[in-house]
Amino acid sequence: MILVAFDDEFCAYQGAMAATIRIFYPHAEVKTTNPDALQEEVEHFGPRVVVSSSPRIPSSYGVSAWIELSVYPTRPTKIHVGERYSEVVNPKLETLLVVIDEFEQPGQRTATSETARALLHEEA
Repeated sequence: MILVAFDDEFCAYQGAMAATIRIFYPHAEVKTTNPDALQEEVEHFGPRVVVSSSPRIPSSYGVSAWIELSVYPTRPTKIHVGERYSEVVNPKLETLLVVIDEFEQPGQRTATSETARALLHEEA
């Protein structure tokens, strides 16, 4: 399951991100929520991936990847995958999809993941 959470003032981002994930991963369960309910939703549903405007919460044990997506293009997006951590300023969609690919289509190489991996290499 993928959980998407943004502040109300950025609900358009939330809707667009959730819709995009549903298009690329039609078999994935995608749920949206607001940051106030994020901790409860994480504890209740145990998502594999969280995409949120909020920082990673301490009780996020069991979440494989947490993408703290900055809504401001000059501030970094913070990506936690297990113990790995990285920051990317104004990441492309493909960069985010490569993280989701790791947990939604493990072991499968898709055109999207190949493109995203190439872009990540360029951004590094």
